[in-house]
Formats: sequence, C-alpha cells, structure tokens
Amino acid sequence: MVEKKSIVKELGEEGLLLPGLVNSSLTANDRIKYYFTLLQTAREKAENPHLEFSSLKTERENAEEEDAKLDRVVSEALKKGPDTYSIPFAEEILSRIWECMDEMLKPLFVVGRAEGKEFAARLERLKRSVTEPEVNFHLEKPGS
Repeated sequence: MVEKKSIVKELGEEGLLLPGLVNSSLTANDRIKYYFTLLQTAREKAENPHLEFSSLKTERENAEEEDAKLDRVVSEALKKGPDTYSIPFAEEILSRIWECMDEMLKPLFVVGRAEGKEFAARLERLKRSVTEPEVNFHLEKPGS
C-alpha cells in the first residue's frame, strides 16, 4: 500500500488518496473517543475503587486499537490526592490522541482546505498547553 501511495503522489493525483485518508480519519476519530472514555472511566474507578467498572475491552476492539495492555488501565487507576490520579499508560494514551488528531487533519491538507492549516495551528497550541503539572492526571510510566 505504501508503494501505491508513493506512486500516486508522484503522479500528482493526491485526490485519489482521499477516500483512504477519510477512512483513516474516521478510524482515528473512533480511537480518540475510546481513549477519552478510557481516561474518564479510569478517573471514575480511581474515585470509586469499591465499584465495578468495565475494562472497555469491547470498546477498544471496536475502535480497532490492538494494544491489549490498555485493558488494565481502568482496574489499575488510583487516586493519589485531590485532583491527582495515577493512570497507567496515561502519557502513551495522550500521545496516541495527538497522533489520531494529526491523522484526522490529513484529508484537509490533501484537498487544500484552508481549515487544515488553522486546525493544525490550533492542535499545536493545544499540545503546548498540555503539560504534566496542568493535567489532572499523574503521568506515570509503567512500573513506576
């Protein structure tokens, strides 16, 4: 597939790539929804450790996320203090969210839409604004 894409790009017919990019964008959107649900559910579990919560495995599979270690995120989430949480793989999940957002921008660039540049600039501002002390999640690396 990569070979076909490079051939198409060399021919200057990037529009032919658009359907595939739109499909990838839609999949990325599904993954983002899953990641945010995962983080929200982990926070709820940390707030209510006595309650049962789903691992969101089905949601992970439906979003075409293959990394099964994410099924542990909810059960291993802990509350460390007021508005401070230890959520396994939070840093990696955030990185995946950024990757998905980048993926969602690609169709806009292929068709030359001005909104693509605006959204990309907005995304970069958002990335810069999210720093560890400002996020209400303690980003721990696995095993720490």
